Amino acid sequence: MLARPQQLVLDELEARLSRCPGTMMKRSSTGLAVAGSGPNGFDMALIASEGQYLVAFDGWEETFDDVSNASKLLEDAVNGLARLRIDTLGGKSWRWTLERLDANGRWVPHSTVGQPVWRFWGKAKVHYLHNEFQAAHTSVPASGIR
Repeated sequence: MLARPQQLVLDELEARLSRCPGTMMKRSSTGLAVAGSGPNGFDMALIASEGQYLVAFDGWEETFDDVSNASKLLEDAVNGLARLRIDTLGGKSWRWTLERLDANGRWVPHSTVGQPVWRFWGKAKVHYLHNEFQAAHTSVPASGIR
């Protein structure tokens, strides 16, 4: 069970995200999961544990010490201000890059997570996953979304 301050953080985040039409969330005792917006979206989760906050999107993940950075990233993904670039080789995903929209409307790489590729034959492809819910709803400004 989480400490009371962590529970309150998750309560507040859940309340903000619930204002976005179309979001489907599942709350657990340690975190919050949000379903992707459709076939071109990606599932999202924030998991709290002993002052650490893990944000996970599809095969990408990052751990934060600061809950505000973790919450903002999750909100950005819900609002369409973050997307995933997924590199595949022979149809198998092997690298996930989180990209964030900057003030000039450009996608900028934030961080990359990958796994070793033992199979180096096959066609290399890149595809993008991007959540597109009905409306931006949280404290993140919607300007710059294109």
